[in-house]
Formats: sequence, structure tokens, C-alpha cells
Amino acid sequence: MKRGVLISTLLTLTLSGAAQATDSDSVTAGQRLFYDTDCVGCHDATKDQSHIGMGPSQATIAKIYQGRKEDLIEFMRHKKGPEIDPDNYMIMELQIFTLLFGRSDSAFDALASYLLAQPQQEEP
Repeated sequence: MKRGVLISTLLTLTLSGAAQATDSDSVTAGQRLFYDTDCVGCHDATKDQSHIGMGPSQATIAKIYQGRKEDLIEFMRHKKGPEIDPDNYMIMELQIFTLLFGRSDSAFDALASYLLAQPQQEEP
């Protein structure tokens, strides 16, 4: 009986570690896509730049979409409207279409994973 519990515990820990590694890999892939497509040019880590025609910070995005990864993916796929800064959406819409059109489900998942992994502390 003890052997079965030990095996079950080891299996649970192994699967948990595999899930964490997968999440980490997804965040890393999302970060690479975020920088490769120059999303960082408009979305600073903590400084919201909406007032100058740039995008909300990564921290703002993480805060608004926390626990709602599918909603963020739907927004990036043009299936949902903006929840943040709708006045600047026309600029973002063009960027999404140009830079993300035709990307795979895993690319959108990775990008959302990266954004949601960001600290939610914003600069004033």
C-alpha cells in the first residue's frame, strides 16, 4: 500500500513539473514573439503610454486579463473588441492584422501566456 502511495506521489510531482516546464516554455516563446514582432515598441513593461497614442503597458494588460487568457487570445484574433483603450484600437487593429495574421494557435497561446505572466504593477 505504501509503495502505491509513493508511486502516485512521484507521478503527481513529475506531471506537475512537466506542466510547469511547459508553461515556462510557453512564456519564453511568447516573449520571443512579443519582441520579434516589436509589440514592445508600443507596450512598455510598466509604463502606460495610451495618452500619447501608444499602447497600454504589459502590466495593465496582465491586470485586466488576469484569469481570462481565452478572452485575451480572442482579442488578439480579432474575435473580441478592445477592453483597454478603445480610442487607440484602430492603431492596434492594424498591428494585430499585420503582425499576427496567420499565426498558429500555439503562437497566440504563447503570447497570451507571456503577457499574463507579467507583474501587474504599473508606473504612474
